[in-house]
Amino acid sequence: MFFQALSLMATAATALTKLRPTAHVEKICKPLIVPALMCSQPQNLKEPLFVLGGVAHLLGDIELMREHGQLYRGAAWFGLGHLAFIIRHLKAGHRPANITAHLVALLCGALIVKDPKLIGYGCILATYSTLASPLGGALFIASDSMIALNRTRRNKWLDFGIISTYGLAQWAMFRAEASEYIPTTGQKC
Repeated sequence: MFFQALSLMATAATALTKLRPTAHVEKICKPLIVPALMCSQPQNLKEPLFVLGGVAHLLGDIELMREHGQLYRGAAWFGLGHLAFIIRHLKAGHRPANITAHLVALLCGALIVKDPKLIGYGCILATYSTLASPLGGALFIASDSMIALNRTRRNKWLDFGIISTYGLAQWAMFRAEASEYIPTTGQKC
């Protein structure tokens, strides 16, 4: 519970820096969001796909935080993390759910993003969310859509919304990794 709270506090602190810029607070807090959630699940830290997924998400954060961070490179890191979690869920026997809702969310996001490379990333994200957490997936898509909007219309409230929905999305997705994962042996963690 401590590490989940730490992640949510890091999300809140990072989001608030978007309204009142404090670069050093963001540089300390944003990189804590994912590792704190990983540490909230010590039983999964020995599993390579879980670690790969979390580390790839952290590297995506770091890339997007760089002064001249590349959006495509950040999306590639996040996509790798999503793929690791997708494989993890498929190996556990999970099957996609709520496909229509995810396709509608993806379509709405695609209408905002309008970039084929990022829409491809969105397909990976939508697939991940059909296996893990519909709420987390929807929040991730909302966050990523706001990033696309913010590229053309810089706005501190969009920045605030991006971080807020991103941190909550990570929290929801990692909760799904803990509560719904069934190892291939058929026993719950």
